[in-house]
Formats: sequence, structure tokens, C-alpha cells
Amino acid sequence: MKKLIAILAVSLLLFGAVAAYADPMDNFVYGLSSGEQVSSAAVATGASLITGVLVLTDGTNAGTIIVYDNTSAAGTKVFEAVVTGASNFGGATFEIPIYCATGIYGAISGTGASFIIWYRKASSKYKIPVQ
Repeated sequence: MKKLIAILAVSLLLFGAVAAYADPMDNFVYGLSSGEQVSSAAVATGASLITGVLVLTDGTNAGTIIVYDNTSAAGTKVFEAVVTGASNFGGATFEIPIYCATGIYGAISGTGASFIIWYRKASSKYKIPVQ
């Protein structure tokens, strides 16, 4: 009986140790950020998923963002927003991300306006996040 208890105790310790050291972030898909962009810019190349867009203003002038599924200001518009100057900021987050097959390009206009785009890299075949 003592041997059986000892074997069970050792087994629990071993299996418990494996579970305790398993990397909990193994399947986590890390989000990426464009960082604050003060002029129009390509944010990502290749298949991507947009999870959020933020437009910042100078507090006086309106800011307009157009986001394209491309690496330049051409192709399919996937998001567009105008933020009033007095608002200071505005934008959107997407519970279901916007899929872009080619890349992400943010075109900003308005005196003192800037933007941040949050995104993930995606599989072009399955339109799902990849690590």
C-alpha cells in the first residue's frame, strides 16, 4: 500500500510539474501596433487582421483616416472615419477583425492629426491569426 501511495504521489508531482511549467502563452496571438503615425503610411504587408483604429487630433482641426487593404493609398477601402477636432480622439475597435489580404495602409489628413492601427498577422488561406 505504501508503494502505491508513493507511486501516486510521484506521478502527481511529475504531471503537476509538467502542467505548472507549460507555457500559458503558447497559443496566444500577439497584437501589433503601428505606433503613432503623423503622416500616411503602410502599416503592414501581407495578410493581416485590423483590430482597432484610433485617430488623434490637435484639439482644433478635424482628422480623417482612410484605411486600405493595400500597401499604398489605392485598392479597397476597409475603414473610414472623421474625428472632429474638439473630440481630440476617436476611432473604433473590431470584435470581429477586418481582414486585409494585401496589407494595411493608413491615409491620414487634417492639420495635426495622427493615427494608430492595431492589427495581427493572418493566414491568407484561412483568414485566421497566426503566431
